[in-house]
Amino acid sequence: MVVSRVLLLTTLALGVIALAPQVLEAQTGSISGVVTNDAGEALAGVMVKASDGSGGWGGWGNIDFTDVDGNYMIDDLEPGTYELEARRYGYETETAVVDVVDGVNTAADFTLSEPTYGSVAGIVTDAATGEAIEGARVRVLGNFGGGWGGWGGNSVLTDATGSYSLDDIRTGDRDLRISMSGYFTQTAVVTIEDGATTAADAALDALSFGSISGTVTDGATDTPIEGAWVIVRSGGGGFFGGWSVTNTDAAGAYSFSDVTTGDREVRVFSPGFFSETATVTVTDGADTVADFALGGLTYGTVTGTVTDAATGEAIEGAWVRVSAGGWTQTNRSGVYEVADVRTGTRNVRTFAWGYINDTQSVDILDGETSTADFALDPR
Repeated sequence: MVVSRVLLLTTLALGVIALAPQVLEAQTGSISGVVTNDAGEALAGVMVKASDGSGGWGGWGNIDFTDVDGNYMIDDLEPGTYELEARRYGYETETAVVDVVDGVNTAADFTLSEPTYGSVAGIVTDAATGEAIEGARVRVLGNFGGGWGGWGGNSVLTDATGSYSLDDIRTGDRDLRISMSGYFTQTAVVTIEDGATTAADAALDALSFGSISGTVTDGATDTPIEGAWVIVRSGGGGFFGGWSVTNTDAAGAYSFSDVTTGDREVRVFSPGFFSETATVTVTDGADTVADFALGGLTYGTVTGTVTDAATGEAIEGAWVRVSAGGWTQTNRSGVYEVADVRTGTRNVRTFAWGYINDTQSVDILDGETSTADFALDPR
């Protein structure tokens, strides 16, 4: 009787082991299909990519290229919804949404069309005088020439009469951007039609300028802060293509001249204080005042324990990182503490060998101690 039971259990165990690979294989599905052109002819060399929306491109395992008969197959896909993209040079890219099911092959065929092209032409003038602007740069954005993403022939300079013409522009709505030194850049949407020329004239406004000035003080004492960094995005030129920088003087004062008109962002930084940002409107020929009262940095402490989620035992030597606070390790009791953490909502993350990392968000309050305990799952 005992021998019979042993034989029965052994037989069942072997059956489960034999069945296991089939069960595991049934946890994935596949997508296959045929890619043709408008004439119904098979297209070889088409790249078909399956994306699951996770933000990554999926790796080469989620990509296949069609063979001489236009066939492709992407297998070993986890169940879920995928966006398929079929792409080949010289053809319009096509997409489709496909649901992948356990153990099922889903069919998804594509017909790729050759792209169509049109032209755009026009005259660029000075909005105030009506005179032609020579040398303005005219660029078409999103003109994926050749079906793959080429940018050749997308821009041109206006001639002495302010005229320009751009050919071989893919049909559809395109952004037309026109820029010229001394003028505000202008962008417009133009509709390109097959075999036709779209007219798109532009009248550019000359740059106008104002200034920004103000003082930076300590919000608690109202005393000037000397040496504070003040940064303004001027809208053109300046530091790193539009950012201009200065420091406050002994009176906490700063100023920027020749700031292009419009809404501008001003940022202020000083050691020991929270940074501040404000948006100001700069008008032609006028000075815009932007004063700042900075709050002094405040600090708190975060503490807690790190334990094994399965056993409840303390984990010694776990690394704990607190944003705006620094690093530390747990002691023999699994306890950690990080002081001088800037107030606000901070991420606390812990790492330990052989365990899955974990992160918590903790509110750090001025002069107080916040707690963040962790129970880590073994890997």
